Amino acid sequence: MKILCLLTENPVPARNGITIPTYNHLKILKSSGADLTIFIDDEVNDGLLDIGDVYHMQTLPRGGVEKVFSEFTLQNAFYDILIDIEHVLSKSLNIDAIYYSPISLGYSANKVALEIFNRTGKEIKVLASISDCYTGVLKTSISSRKSLPKVRDVINYLRSYLISNLESKVLKFADTIFVQTEKDKAWLSKIGVEGENVVILPNGVSDVLFNINSSLSTDLIFVGNFRSDYYIEKLNWFVESVFNKLLLSENNIKLHVYTSGVSHTRLDEIQINNKNIILYNGFIDDIKDVYLGKGICIAPIFKSYGFINKVAESMSSGLIVVGDESAFNGMSVENAHNCFIANDQIDFYEAICAAIKNIKNGNSIGMNAQLYAKKHFSWNSRKERVLNAIR
Repeated sequence: MKILCLLTENPVPARNGITIPTYNHLKILKSSGADLTIFIDDEVNDGLLDIGDVYHMQTLPRGGVEKVFSEFTLQNAFYDILIDIEHVLSKSLNIDAIYYSPISLGYSANKVALEIFNRTGKEIKVLASISDCYTGVLKTSISSRKSLPKVRDVINYLRSYLISNLESKVLKFADTIFVQTEKDKAWLSKIGVEGENVVILPNGVSDVLFNINSSLSTDLIFVGNFRSDYYIEKLNWFVESVFNKLLLSENNIKLHVYTSGVSHTRLDEIQINNKNIILYNGFIDDIKDVYLGKGICIAPIFKSYGFINKVAESMSSGLIVVGDESAFNGMSVENAHNCFIANDQIDFYEAICAAIKNIKNGNSIGMNAQLYAKKHFSWNSRKERVLNAIR
């Protein structure tokens, strides 16, 4: 089988909610014997070249009235990447399926499939991998904030109503849609995308994390994508409302903050104001180094969508995760057995104190978390569901 893959980000190394599932989906497809032709709107490295034939994606620019209309209706969230279809078809002979990630490539993927059908009469299977349903993200962004929403958030919330229909049309064309949680599937159902072709496939983790022994360290870890203010606000809330209070009784505890290589002045200010906070700005090549020697993962997510990768990775590494209910989206965890669920600053403080006590008594909760992760987060357990999409 020949599969055309349309990607925005290089998934090697896998490092976020888009690239982690993409990398593992491609690896599973390749292991089945499929030939992969990859078009990517990103830099290429040797790791990607090992997966398939790779070409740089040629995109078509927008301008004038079309660009203004696209921005006003927020279509750019979905149609931002218009690819040169003729270039793709010249490099992709006799393909049987198209895989794309994320949703912003859906419009172009559908056009490629239609063009092949119009020219040859051959029906092409279309597989969509979406980490978040975009209008669902926009509509929950305001309620997830711990501070007053910004003007941009309100505008996005209102504009999202204009594009739910567009998102629905893009995804209805797909033969299979991989989503990560029941909440994502429920949102798709609300906008008219439902049926057996919507497959819940939560992210897995790197198997190397299962080899990390539960630590007796009580240091905290906070991992986030700080390209926007979202995680900065969550971190600032945690430091001011919980961590500073915790230092009154645990003055040697450290908070390790991993930023995925993003630098931000507000992050620097948070670190300067608190010497117990250690900031890691560079990309960490070996994922084990992020979690080794840490005891507790802090996850004040407060959003109603998406599978939280850092929570799964922390549990797989034997850390105790303290997070709100949404931090465990797509999981069937048990409070005070393999995690701690905390929904406000008092809960977070008390849960961290309980986690510290548990670690000092042998870390049974961290061990239980790792056992749960080995059962539920291995990519091997997802292999058949990926392959069923192309059969």
